[in-house]
Amino acid sequence: METDRSRLGAAAGLYFRHPGPAGYNYLAHWLAGQGVPAGRVAVVANGANPYLYRPIGRYSALAGLGLDPAKKYLCFAGNLAAWQGGNMVVEAFGRLARYYPDTVLLVIGEGQEKDVLEAKVRCLGIPGRVIFTGRLPYHRVPVYMNACTIGIGGGWYGDNPLLERRFRFSGSSALKVYSYLACGLPVIIPDIPDLAGIVRRISCGLVV
Repeated sequence: METDRSRLGAAAGLYFRHPGPAGYNYLAHWLAGQGVPAGRVAVVANGANPYLYRPIGRYSALAGLGLDPAKKYLCFAGNLAAWQGGNMVVEAFGRLARYYPDTVLLVIGEGQEKDVLEAKVRCLGIPGRVIFTGRLPYHRVPVYMNACTIGIGGGWYGDNPLLERRFRFSGSSALKVYSYLACGLPVIIPDIPDLAGIVRRISCGLVV
């Protein structure tokens, strides 16, 4: 398992170091339309710091955080904003939790939707199955990610046509997904251009 994580992190790293479409090509096209010469614009993908975000061993991370090694932790990290779709993540986990009693959702970060998500967890009756870490020091985030078995992306637009149109137009270059991959985690992400292509290309997770 740890060997698989190391291979996944290394494979994903190939995409962190190279420029690519990754969500912002539409800005390059817009600048070209404003008369900026193509040679004056470069699109560089987001990425993760491989010296900090790297596989360190799940059990080592669990022990360092005092988490139960018998549990399987799913990670949802980043800015808890409405457009990230955290409400859908919690709703889906509520269904999953009924069938997999050893799973725990780890929500890392702060944002305007945190209170909403906490209320949703209480409404679903799963307060003991979801851990909200709040804001963490930057260097601690990869430790929590390494304690997990899966990383969950953002941008779950559901039946919101405005959000769907936004993501279809702009794509996504979400830092959290690159960070998960650098730590050797497989990912679950929505079918949004750019990131979905990377996940499919290196077979590092599930595109829904």
